[in-house]
Amino acid sequence: MATTGLPSDVTVSRGPVEDFDEFHDFVRSVNIDQSDRAIVSREVLEAVLSMPDVDQTEDIRIVRDGSGALVGAGWVQSRNPFVETFTRGLVSPDRLGEGIGSFLLDWELAAANERISSAPEDAQVVAKTFLDPGHAPSVALFADRGFSVTRYFLEMRIDFADGSFPDVPLADGLRLVGFDPESDHERLFDVIDEAFRDHYGHVERPHEEELARFMQFMSIPTFEPSLVWMVMDGDEVVAGNICVGNHEGDTNIGYVASLGVLRPWRGKGIAKSMLVACFSEFARRGKTATALHVDAASPTGATHLYESVGMRETHRDALYELELRPGEDLSVR
Repeated sequence: MATTGLPSDVTVSRGPVEDFDEFHDFVRSVNIDQSDRAIVSREVLEAVLSMPDVDQTEDIRIVRDGSGALVGAGWVQSRNPFVETFTRGLVSPDRLGEGIGSFLLDWELAAANERISSAPEDAQVVAKTFLDPGHAPSVALFADRGFSVTRYFLEMRIDFADGSFPDVPLADGLRLVGFDPESDHERLFDVIDEAFRDHYGHVERPHEEELARFMQFMSIPTFEPSLVWMVMDGDEVVAGNICVGNHEGDTNIGYVASLGVLRPWRGKGIAKSMLVACFSEFARRGKTATALHVDAASPTGATHLYESVGMRETHRDALYELELRPGEDLSVR
């Protein structure tokens, strides 16, 4: 593969990822260097890169030095309909400034541009990436290619003091129920999907394809059905809360992966009740904290809700975007 502009001692190859332990160790080490966070567990990284919409041969590039050590990796991820592509490029901290990051980003943008013909007619196509705004080399690289910040997303966290939380009862007629992995997958997906239809960046996508993605995440070995709850109003599911027993691989911290309430039932204290139930269960299991991520400008006022139950901002990521083709924006803004 052509490596114009790269150091002479490196080679670039296509995927697939043959050793996910090695790959995750590299991703984790670079993330910690850039932002003091692992960001993603091994199981989640493998699930993301094994989705049906990722062709590892076409969508992943791996950079190694003369000894065979990983010094760079990049991938692109797109979904149907093709109106956006997410890019991710990582470079070993001791190889920054040598052109590896530029090579990976240019390849990612070229790959995205090659797919524009598959986008809906007259639709806008955008390249996106999340960056730690404090990592100057990454910010400078993406700014040089024309990317700009469109949104901020927060990591929020609560550290448990004594493990006890005030009871937040649901309104009359509502009840919190557990999750049955044999029968509840689709209705849980449907309520979460519907709840996020008015959130930033949402794009209407084929139901069966999105359900398949959801099921793949639910099949991760560390997924625990006992950390999933739904709220019922009669026979109708009106809210869902999916938690996992680790945050970025740290089993001392629980994580709220998704929490959604259908619009007609918002403002009734449902989200707060589910959060406190989650905190209580994590504390019972010996966790020391709970974390989650949220749109800093969430239209539902989620950040205020999380602050009201004692959570605080612990990190901020910037969403950078670059328009690849002008047209009608099919996403929620």
